[in-house]
Amino acid sequence: MTLRFATVLDTSAVLAYTQGSRHLGEVLAEIADGETPCAIPVPCLAEAAAEIGEDLPRLDLIDVLTTLPHTVLYDVLGSMWQDVYLAAPRLGTLGRACAGLVVAYELAPHVLTKDPAPYDKVGIDTVQVW
Repeated sequence: MTLRFATVLDTSAVLAYTQGSRHLGEVLAEIADGETPCAIPVPCLAEAAAEIGEDLPRLDLIDVLTTLPHTVLYDVLGSMWQDVYLAAPRLGTLGRACAGLVVAYELAPHVLTKDPAPYDKVGIDTVQVW
């Protein structure tokens, strides 16, 4: 199996980045030292931005995250939308479904998340960030 991504960030990981998570920063720095980028599903960015609202400095950090050389925006909905709508009720949110499917399709080994419990219930590997 050849992985396309080192990991995939879910909505909670994107939010952690905008809150200055040192742990997530360390994980991203390790990824930057390698040759394999991390994926960020587009719906996870939209969910994070919606939760942030009008906090412009945090919204700006989403832009920073998406332009890092070791991050790739991944259009999960375009390629696997049928699976997304089936997975969303099981994982609780559209963003979790999108991140989880990147792992389920063996494109990444795990999801970076602040909340691993929903993924654990369906057998998706995670790395918890804080």
